[in-house]
Formats: sequence, C-alpha cells, structure tokens
Amino acid sequence: MRASSLMIVSICLFLQASSLRAAPAEFPYEAVVQSDGVVVRCGPGERYDPTMKLSAGQRVTVHRHDPGGWFVISPPPGSFSWINADYVQTSGDGRGTVQAPDTGNGLPARVVVYVGSQFSDEHKVTGRQLASGDTVKIIGEKVQQTEQGQTKFYQIEPPRLENRWIKGDFVLPLSEAGNLAQFKSTAPPARELMAPLNGAIAEPAFPVGTDSPPGFPVEREPTILERELTRAVDNNVAIKSGTPTAQLERDRTMLYQLDDQMQNMLSQNPGAWSLEALERSYRELQASASPGVAGMVDARIETLASRKKIKAEYDAFVQVTTQTDMRDAELLSLQSITTPAIPIETGPVQLGQPISQEPQTSLPGPDGFFPPEATASPEVDPQADVSQLDGAGIIARMPRPQPGLPVHALVSPEGRLLAYLQAEQGVNLDAHLGQPMGVIGKRTHEPQLRSDLIVVKRLTPVQLEPAQGGS
Repeated sequence: MRASSLMIVSICLFLQASSLRAAPAEFPYEAVVQSDGVVVRCGPGERYDPTMKLSAGQRVTVHRHDPGGWFVISPPPGSFSWINADYVQTSGDGRGTVQAPDTGNGLPARVVVYVGSQFSDEHKVTGRQLASGDTVKIIGEKVQQTEQGQTKFYQIEPPRLENRWIKGDFVLPLSEAGNLAQFKSTAPPARELMAPLNGAIAEPAFPVGTDSPPGFPVEREPTILERELTRAVDNNVAIKSGTPTAQLERDRTMLYQLDDQMQNMLSQNPGAWSLEALERSYRELQASASPGVAGMVDARIETLASRKKIKAEYDAFVQVTTQTDMRDAELLSLQSITTPAIPIETGPVQLGQPISQEPQTSLPGPDGFFPPEATASPEVDPQADVSQLDGAGIIARMPRPQPGLPVHALVSPEGRLLAYLQAEQGVNLDAHLGQPMGVIGKRTHEPQLRSDLIVVKRLTPVQLEPAQGGS
C-alpha cells in the first residue's frame, strides 16, 4: 500500500512538472541548448538540410513552435547565407547594396537569398528575397556551379527575418534553466566555424542531465503529416504483397515526390495551398500503385482533408478581414459627396470629396515622416470616382525602413498605419509625401506585414473634413 501511495505521488509530481513545462511561452524568448551536437536545419523536419551544429550551453532566440516539435529560431552566430554577386554593389566597408534586375513585367524586382550550410556549399533553399536598396554584410565569396555556369556568390550574414529550425526537445527556456552562469558566452564563434564541420550529422538521443524524456513539450502532438509522411520503408512489403521490387521502388519514389510537394506547399501561407490538385495526383498514384503503396496513400488523403478545413477557416478569416478593411476605408472616404469640405488645422478627420486642380497646402505628416513639397505627377487622376478607391489617407515614407519591407505607407493624420504602399512602375509616391490622397490599385492582406499592402496604380487628391461627433 505504501509503495502504491509513493507511486501515485510520483506520478502526480511528474504530471505537475510536465504541466508547468508545457505552459506556453511568450514569443520571442531566449533558450539554452541542452546537448552537444544539436543540428540546426533550414526547415521543420529531418528531411530539410542541416546548416550547423550547436553545443550545450549555447543560446538561441525562439520565435515560434511549429508542428512536430520544431522550434523556429533566429540564425545562431556562425550562420550565413548566399547571394548572387551580380546583383550586389559592394562598398569598402564590407557591405553591399542589392541591385535587383528589372523583371520587365511590372512586378517588383527581387533577388533571392539562399540559406547557407557549414556542411555543404549547395544553395537550393530560399531564405529571403531582397529588393533594390537593401543592404547586406559580406563575410566571404565563392564561385559555384549553377545552371548558368560558374557564378560568383557572396557569403553574407543572414538578412533580417530569415529563420532556422531546431528540435525543441534539446532546448530549454532561460526562465527554466536555473543558474545562467554555467552557460557559455553568446559571442560569435571563431572563423573556422565557417568551414564544414567534421563528423556525421546525427541528432543526440536525449538532452543530457535530464531524468525524463525530452522536455519542454510542443504546443500539440505531431500531426498525421509528421507521423505518416516518413521515409521508413518496410523491406518485406514486396514479399507480403507479391509486388515486383522494381515496381514497388518506382511507386515509392512517386509517393515520396508527392510527399515533398506536400511538405513544401504546407510550409507556405494557407492562401497559397492547392490541395485539390495535390489530392488528384495522390489518387492517380493510388489507382495504379501496388497494394502496399496504395494503402499508404490513404493517410496522405486524410491529411489533405484536415488541411482543407484549415484552409477554409483561413480563407474565411481573410474574407472577414478584407471586408473589415474595406469598411474602414469607406468610413474614411466621403461622408457625403454633396457636403462642402471644412478647412481644419488639427483633430480627427475623415475623407472629403475629391478636390479640384487648385493648389493646396500639404498637411504635415506624423512625427518621423518627411513630407517634401508636392509636384505634379502623371499618375494623379483628379477625376477619379471615389468608389474606385482602395484606400485613403496621407502618403508617408517609413522613418526607418527595414530591408525587404515597403518604404511607403498610407497613414491617418494621427500617424496610425492604414496600409503599406508599393508603387507600380511609373508611379512616384515620393512626389506626394505628406499629401492626403486616395489610392487606386490592388489591395491584399499580408500576414508577414500584419497589415494590408496596396500596389498603387493611380492616385487622386482628396480634401479632408472633420469627423462627425468628434470621433
């Protein structure tokens, strides 16, 4: 009886400890690596290429917990990326400025940045895309073979917002790590870490110094995708099913290719998922494959069915968000076309009717924005129909633009961000800084920006009037 009581108490204490460790952390947070030889990868899974190894005591910054127990982290010290040297203008201080080539089709010009690895010189995984004017810090260079032949690449520090992944079993939040003095310094490693590391790439079995299975549980159990889309193959399947080995291997290869497509697709924004097309490909394989592989396809189709629910919820959310944004724009637009505009100097404002070509004084932008004198511009349409507007507010330039992000914004007179702006070819937003303008173009919601992005085609001047009721 006493032994049973002790066992119950032990189980309760273990469950209590597990519950405490499972408490969600606020992101981002710092964590400590608990084992030597922990592999950092370019994606959330062991099929993604490794980029480096970490030692016990090194710190990482965790930004998100992904399915399967993979944590999104900032590139640790010693990480690097690759960029085509043809698109970088270098300076004497070891830095370079991106010069993206013109696409010729009106789309924004971008230069791909590839994730670098200490184990290989391959550059096949895209980390970021940079625009002209973005700066990079160059730490080396190398000529590599590409489809275009021998090409020089610059080795650069990973640009802002580039991520890496690490298995969450092998890191512990600093808040749970106890005495921090035992951990190593986070100073950048020596230059020799830039060279490939020796030894085989293998994940450690368990974090050292723990009495229980890998700690710090992830937010949820692994999904069907992580459990079923594995490369483990039953070598006796051919014997069990009577299928010729050559056909079985061919079916497996096709299945794995579709699995790779699914992994790549599901790593993107749900708005970009094409689940129906992928399901058709799986079903076509299932119809012609050997019985063993055909049975494996069922798990994939079940996974796609669960992702369809996620995509439907996402699409509904985007639709509601878009409708809300449109209502906000309408509230900011004409209160009444027949209502005369009332000049104001301060206070909340709403959009009035489009003004004539008579000159007007530009409104001062919010603190930190720099409005120059307005000049006439061919993209301005003074006769535009107000119903065509995709947004309205004051054109502003971001005071501290970040690499890869838009440099212009549409803001309210109080300085509240309404949407980011990106000009089509031939549209000069700088000519209208500080001016109240209506914007006509293509408006989309960008989750990475946590705001809307309007690709500006035309502008129309608008006159501001006070909000009714002081709101």
